[in-house]
Amino acid sequence: MAEEPWNRVNIAFPGAVSCVRVHFNSTTDASVKSLLVENGKVLQLLRSEILQTEVRVLYELLYILNNSYRGNKTFKGLKQVEQCINRLKNMKLDVALQDLTELCPNRIQRGLSITAGVCELPSQPMLEWLCLKVLGAAKLMSCTLNRCSRTFSDLCFRLTKQQMKWEEFIILNMVITSLLSRLWVISRGILVSLSSLYQQLLELLRQVADAQPMPFLTASPCQQICFSSWVLLMPYY
Repeated sequence: MAEEPWNRVNIAFPGAVSCVRVHFNSTTDASVKSLLVENGKVLQLLRSEILQTEVRVLYELLYILNNSYRGNKTFKGLKQVEQCINRLKNMKLDVALQDLTELCPNRIQRGLSITAGVCELPSQPMLEWLCLKVLGAAKLMSCTLNRCSRTFSDLCFRLTKQQMKWEEFIILNMVITSLLSRLWVISRGILVSLSSLYQQLLELLRQVADAQPMPFLTASPCQQICFSSWVLLMPYY
């Protein structure tokens, strides 16, 4: 089975202009403003010190448990969570979203553009490429949620059924379960924000494509779909 475009760590950057000049009015202004707000929320979550701290705790736990717990089911679950987080980092989604912020006009530029009637906005290829990035990141966050939940459930079962008499294991397992819980909450927040961002990307994409059609994808998944259903149903390889 050929790998879907959104499922690639390095999605080929479109070999076309990043910005195009289009007709600009109050409707387009509202779309750009909403997009920048949602984009800022995702960037804030991805760059938050809380997330970075929890990831460092995960790395430290895996380092400590590597020798004595290598064949342990919980250890394998933590490694799967680590794989999702590492892949998200390798996608460099934050860099792509920062580029989007710089390509979009700021408040003053939008005000002047409404008067002039035209403005430079991200091109259709650029927006489609960003949609692919967001779709891939959303599927990764969904996968992270699933693996955190499965590892948490397995750990709770072992804690109650097998290790109640071993104090040191109880303390260790409580550390792991609390870490998984926090990562689950953070990942869910990112997933919800990605959903809102994706809808705003689609809205601006439709407006830009109508003004300056430059399709980047021949069979584009960037269409108005039920985002939550797509994340739940699409497989992640």
